[in-house]
Amino acid sequence: MARRSPLACPQCASASACEDGYGVRRCSDCGIEFRPRGRVPIRVSATQTKRLGGWAATMIFVGVAAAIGVRVAMNSPPTSLPPPMDLNPIAMPAIEIPLFDSTASFPVLEPPSITVVTHRREFGDGRVVATGLLARPSSPIARPQVHVGFLGAEGVELGSLMADVACPRLGIDILPCPWGFSGLEPPGLTDLRIWATGQTDFGEFEKTAHLRFSFDDEFGSTRVECNLPELGEVHAQLIPQANGELWVGVGLPEGQSLRDPQATLVGYAEASLVELVIPMPSPVGRSRTIELPEHDRPIVRWQLWIDGPLRSW
Repeated sequence: MARRSPLACPQCASASACEDGYGVRRCSDCGIEFRPRGRVPIRVSATQTKRLGGWAATMIFVGVAAAIGVRVAMNSPPTSLPPPMDLNPIAMPAIEIPLFDSTASFPVLEPPSITVVTHRREFGDGRVVATGLLARPSSPIARPQVHVGFLGAEGVELGSLMADVACPRLGIDILPCPWGFSGLEPPGLTDLRIWATGQTDFGEFEKTAHLRFSFDDEFGSTRVECNLPELGEVHAQLIPQANGELWVGVGLPEGQSLRDPQATLVGYAEASLVELVIPMPSPVGRSRTIELPEHDRPIVRWQLWIDGPLRSW
């Protein structure tokens, strides 16, 4: 079979053609333009367009006729329509929104009442000393506080200060809570007014330890009270030092600890009268040495109060 010339027309294989300055050849027989290397037609000449004109005109006519038919169908009314539906309106019930009455009275949550028992109430020698107990309430009370008010002539209040309270919570199952105050006497003091406040206790939302350690007058351990079985082996020590200070240490069972516990050392005189209330840094897991303040009555027994949530790991 004879090999086709590379200059032959890719459509009719005719070698008769004329070439322009860009290397584009125009076939003398069929009229297409092509480049010999690619053998791909570049554009159709006028002669070729004339040959394709009849087919293109036919397609254009068909498209125009179809568009006209669609438009006529859209504008023509339907021959039959369904009867209109008889829709009865639905009666919606009226919605009444009550207006907010700004004058309406709402029940006010009264603060809980706390009974304050006073054991010492002394002033007149340049210092003020007051101690006592907070009685067990009928319902739990959170954050009890004792206020010591200083009254001047004709009952005018000169100011007030907060006393130290041994427990952060009063409960029906908790011992009466000791409190104490010691400070300088303000000028013009004629009387003291002592009262207590607290907040409604909605319950403890985490497991909290309430530890009470009791000691005799020589700091020997006599009793341990603990509300959590996990801390059943808890123990504490009070060791007096030669310089008049007191060494305090508390040990918990292995693997147990408290988060930010509150610690208070309480000294009682005869008849269980509160003589000293000494807040101190927590001795749980780390011993502390504290200085015992001067006091008038001899201490016959001691208590160490520890309160704090159980740490969960």
